[in-house]
Amino acid sequence: DGHCFFRSSVVFVASWYTVIFIFGMCALLSQQLVFVSFNLTGDEFRRSSRKKPFWEVLWSHRYNRGFIRNWIEFLFPPSVRSIAEEVV
Repeated sequence: DGHCFFRSSVVFVASWYTVIFIFGMCALLSQQLVFVSFNLTGDEFRRSSRKKPFWEVLWSHRYNRGFIRNWIEFLFPPSVRSIAEEVV
């Protein structure tokens, strides 16, 4: 039956698109987890990665305070006032 074949092919293609989308989102989530773990932003990574290899950028980043402190700062950010005082 042609209708059943058409429906099966649509489901098959939609399933593949879903799998590709899920893998892409998992890759982006993994990247963000690594960046938070090393206290690095995407912009900082893109600027420095032209000059250095990936692992050197992560380990030599000047704002890296260690895995646990980086996550504590991410989950419990300091107040805006204390950040403003640091900048001045």
